[in-house]
Amino acid sequence: MSANCCIGEEDAPDTPDKAWLEAYRSLKHGVVRSACTHPDINRFPDRVQSLARSIGFLQNARHSIDYHPRTRVDIGISRFCVPMARKCIKGINELPKKDRIAFSAWIAFERTGGVADARKRAKSSDPDALDFQ
Repeated sequence: MSANCCIGEEDAPDTPDKAWLEAYRSLKHGVVRSACTHPDINRFPDRVQSLARSIGFLQNARHSIDYHPRTRVDIGISRFCVPMARKCIKGINELPKKDRIAFSAWIAFERTGGVADARKRAKSSDPDALDFQ
């Protein structure tokens, strides 16, 4: 989603392949997880908030499975997480383009430096602020 929103649709003839691949591979799991669980996610439409909560849950589960050696995964967890992941993918694909672009920007960039400043402005009544709605 983020690569498609930032660079262009993957299969479009005018989308630069190497740039798309770089954008696709550049998302950091921790940044995505932090963005999806950040309190300001409530500024997005309800559908985006719901997706973010699910993505945050799945990211936390993945983190636990990858980094905590005593985490045990059984078929019950898989039967819960796999459909949730499919529902997230479907939900993302069904979002209006404006919401996909805003959510892509939200999850792709860390909240530091210029991005943090832009987000502060977005919370304000600044007419040049970013529009997350």
